[in-house]
Amino acid sequence: MVYNGKTISGMLFADDFVGVSESRDNLQKLIDVVYRYCNKWRLRANVSKSAVMVFSRSVVGGDWMWGEHKLSNVSSYSYLGIEFCYNGAWDMHIKKIVDTGKRKLNHLHSIISNRSFNLSARRLLLLSVIRPSLEYGNEIWEGNKCKIDALESIILRGAKKILGCSSKTCNEAVRGDMGLESLKCRRDKAKLKWWYKLLKMPESRYPKQLFNQKWNIKPRRGRQRKTWGRIVEDIFESLVIDKEEWLESISTETTSIKSFMACIQDSIQEREYKEFEGGLNSKVKLEMYSRFNKCIEFKKYLHGVSDSGTRLMFKFRSGTHGLNEELGRHRGREGKSQCTFCGCECESVTHVLWECFVYSSIRKSFMAKLNEILGDKYDDFVALSNIEKTAFVLGSELWEEDFQALLQIAKSFILEVWELRKQKLY
Repeated sequence: MVYNGKTISGMLFADDFVGVSESRDNLQKLIDVVYRYCNKWRLRANVSKSAVMVFSRSVVGGDWMWGEHKLSNVSSYSYLGIEFCYNGAWDMHIKKIVDTGKRKLNHLHSIISNRSFNLSARRLLLLSVIRPSLEYGNEIWEGNKCKIDALESIILRGAKKILGCSSKTCNEAVRGDMGLESLKCRRDKAKLKWWYKLLKMPESRYPKQLFNQKWNIKPRRGRQRKTWGRIVEDIFESLVIDKEEWLESISTETTSIKSFMACIQDSIQEREYKEFEGGLNSKVKLEMYSRFNKCIEFKKYLHGVSDSGTRLMFKFRSGTHGLNEELGRHRGREGKSQCTFCGCECESVTHVLWECFVYSSIRKSFMAKLNEILGDKYDDFVALSNIEKTAFVLGSELWEEDFQALLQIAKSFILEVWELRKQKLY
């Protein structure tokens, strides 16, 4: 293959060899040259793993020979862990890493679902074993919304197993409390970091030459596939960053990769938080959650072993608590969400914790313990509305006093309320 006046016949990496050619006959000549070289130096090629793939808009047939052996003509091939497809699409690679992620998640199910293990350790296992397999080579590939959602769902499914919550739990609450940065966010950072490295790369390097090449891509029918350069431009546009300004500063050696990535990190995080806040505001069951959490970080109340109080607190925070307020939205309930005991119109978390007479003794005991911890600030708490009190009890982010003491009485409070409700119902 001739590029910029240079002939590129092949690429080597460790014990792998890739030959490239622009015509059928020249490719066979190249294969014959390599075949004779191997015979001369007594090298043996693994013909069963060797194949020919023609990059084209449609599958191209043909026969190529390695000595007396016919090489397979394939439509996709895995090289250095990346699945390349004949038409340049990344669907096969994304499907491959999705399957790998699902397989790893299933293998680790008994560990990440084991509540006797520290929740922080199980989260670390998810992020260090499963997530990397979903990001392999993410500097160069991108997929459509369906494929990308499949990747995100694996991480979220693992997080829900760790939290011991329903698979129907809102993703925003899971990401917010577990501190899970979206894979999209991490892919964008990886692409922009590689873009910076390409700009600083010597002109003699092939990646830099390919990056600078103006490709004459003929339009095809239907939706046009985006080039890597176009994807990078879209990232800059989504971050509201002036790409030309960065190009100038990088070319004049005034910007290091550290300062560039620091700016990118801030911009991506700002975009991530806006999307996160939009997701919170769009879901009714997260109305209470949005009162005490606006950021994505691993919450302090989840540190340590996940006991029943911790799990119930997350369910109350995320709106997936099983009270009539939530069940009334289900099909067949016809919007029936009133309290079973006092007949209040809506059995919400606020109603159960602060209004329903059934739990008055538990409530009184909790207030006495809270008075001991808050001291002079107890009167300020009493003056809050019931909704604000609920946000305080569930929102550990709002606690400024003794965190562990508040966490202990808050978990005991909601656990006792929940147990009494079950006794009354069943």
